[in-house]
Amino acid sequence: MNNRINKKQIEEKVEETLLSIEGMQRATPAPYLLTRINARKQEIATRENSIWFRLGIMLSRPVVAVSCLLLLLLLNTVVINIAANYTGMAGKNIATQQRDEFAMNVLSIYETETNEP
Repeated sequence: MNNRINKKQIEEKVEETLLSIEGMQRATPAPYLLTRINARKQEIATRENSIWFRLGIMLSRPVVAVSCLLLLLLLNTVVINIAANYTGMAGKNIATQQRDEFAMNVLSIYETETNEP
């Protein structure tokens, strides 16, 4: 009995499959597909000859990329050290200006007008 049910299910599946292929048609490409493919190939070939494309290829090489990164890190370190030295010197100048007892505003020394009535 199990064998009959199994055969019946298989026959139904085969019939379903045969019915599903009745409306099939031959596949056709979209109009002007070959023309678009050839235009795209030409565009890629033109782009590969440009200077920017060649520069991108050169910069994407690991040796060049790593050396550019190291150069950038070196420049950052130099700029940070110069900035730290400059602010250190400016801080020393501010400290000496605050300790100067005689540093006064010139207008306050030579004030000729009195505010008293």
